[in-house]
Amino acid sequence: MYGTSNQDVFRWPAIKNGTDRMLLALFITTLHMPGIPLLLWGEEQAFYVLDSTAANYLFGRQPMSSNTAWQAHGCYKLGSEQYFEWPAESVLNGCNDNSVSLDHRDPTHPVRNIIRSMHALREQYPALNDGFNLQSLSKKTHQVYPPGSYGVATETGMWSVVRNQLDAIQQLDQGNQSVWLMYQNEDHQVSYDFDCSNNDTALLAPFPGGTTVKNIISPYEEIKLQDGPGKKLFIDKSQEANGCLSNLVLDHWGFKAYVPKTAWKPLPPMLTGFLPGHDARLPSAPAVDIELHFSQKLDCDVVTKNLVIDSTTQDHVVPKIDPSSIDCANISEAGSASLGAYIPSMWKWKATLTDVADGIHVVTLNMSSAAISDAQNSTGSIDHLMFRIGREDNPLVFQQTSHTAAYTYSRDPTTRDLRVNHTAAGADKWRYSTNWGSSWSTWMQYEGGLTPVKKLSWSGTRSQRWSGDHVILQYWTKMGGSSDHVVHADAGWSDKAPRRFPHLFAQGLFNLFGYDSGLPNDFAFDAKTGNSTFHLSTEWPTTIQLNVWVSFADPRSLGSKVLIIISRASTPTATLIKASCTETQTAMES
Repeated sequence: MYGTSNQDVFRWPAIKNGTDRMLLALFITTLHMPGIPLLLWGEEQAFYVLDSTAANYLFGRQPMSSNTAWQAHGCYKLGSEQYFEWPAESVLNGCNDNSVSLDHRDPTHPVRNIIRSMHALREQYPALNDGFNLQSLSKKTHQVYPPGSYGVATETGMWSVVRNQLDAIQQLDQGNQSVWLMYQNEDHQVSYDFDCSNNDTALLAPFPGGTTVKNIISPYEEIKLQDGPGKKLFIDKSQEANGCLSNLVLDHWGFKAYVPKTAWKPLPPMLTGFLPGHDARLPSAPAVDIELHFSQKLDCDVVTKNLVIDSTTQDHVVPKIDPSSIDCANISEAGSASLGAYIPSMWKWKATLTDVADGIHVVTLNMSSAAISDAQNSTGSIDHLMFRIGREDNPLVFQQTSHTAAYTYSRDPTTRDLRVNHTAAGADKWRYSTNWGSSWSTWMQYEGGLTPVKKLSWSGTRSQRWSGDHVILQYWTKMGGSSDHVVHADAGWSDKAPRRFPHLFAQGLFNLFGYDSGLPNDFAFDAKTGNSTFHLSTEWPTTIQLNVWVSFADPRSLGSKVLIIISRASTPTATLIKASCTETQTAMES
């Protein structure tokens, strides 16, 4: 499913229909093949962002906790040197997807629930967990030769197999209930027809004709087996002729798993949804409506009793559940056609939270077997759901729009001391830098309001100096599990565009990466627009590095680099390039 070396571990959801392909692969590794399944963290959240450093190094990079860095370069544009006509899709637009920057410890994610259902099936049907026998029953496939395959064929179509114990060496403690598995690797829905009167072309089942079988995977449909051609496979020591299906419909990369209806067991309840959404970012409001969705009907009072709310707010206020607002009801939710084995929501618990203060709030639902003895009302887990609420200038809530603030940094009109005005309700600790991250203060307890700061020492060359006073504020939240909440601000800078760098220098082939000091290499900052511009004349194509601290005074220093690759379809001998850099722009294409 994934490359076995660190050189190539890409995320399947990054490509066209990648999540569906990944789910089929998880079906193979979790239910189909004997052994212990391997799961790479992030698969359960359908991660898709890649490291954007090289076309021959497709490496999945995305954090579990809230972080904006990977969204900033989430629009992967380098292609792939390993895979012919690599069908990149969602990975091309990750920088435009704000959900990339949210917390990803979401217990309601549909892919997580599908994976969880597969592991629950391993517990309910011992053959799927411990059965050594995997017997091929039939298949209907053909050979295809994809572009770039160099004449190597790929078998494509559907397969039918049975999974059970190996009688010669196994006797499963909970009984040997065979499971009939069928799947296909076609990229579209296919209706397969079979001749149940012919031993060679029949879709034989591991169960006798006339048996009603039920899918143990959502949507749990039932079918009655026809009589087969009379062939006996003696599966589970049965002496009866095996049944047959004359038609089977499988969705793209679809899969099914059948057992006799008499042996079918319902999956345990699962938490399938949360409104307003895990790590939702909400504007300030005194009350918030929340909903918990489940795959089965539960006891409303049990859910209420086992729900706890914890908060990190500036005034230490924790929301309360309005008892009169609690409402439980059945719901009807159609399964997502794009995801095989999707677990739909069937029942909801709804309530209103009052006294909701600005900050971070975590709703904890303890429906574990240790807390609830009744299995019909237990999800078997302790689930944590988060939402954040605050003003538009709160960097812990609205990270994308509050990273600069003109009024955050100022001088006291009387003492002329520098001070910051915090707007980060929900933070536990904070620190600051007055020298563009060259050094930092110690982490301090967050209290909010106006707080004095002292300028930190700095030394450097004349070309590295900057004008005015700038501060970088960094906030850490325990509940959010992240310190990626940063605000840049300038004192006495209200009539100018916000800055994110003190200056920028260009190095590349045009100036021998800094060793040709005769060519200007400094960007010009436009205080009105906030853009930094640099005029470059060189042969096309070329590569340049943008550097915050290194000027020609010390070309051996490295510092912080941003790589910009400039490319063009036609290649003139020379061209004039005007590069414009903004805060979020790390790569440019002409």
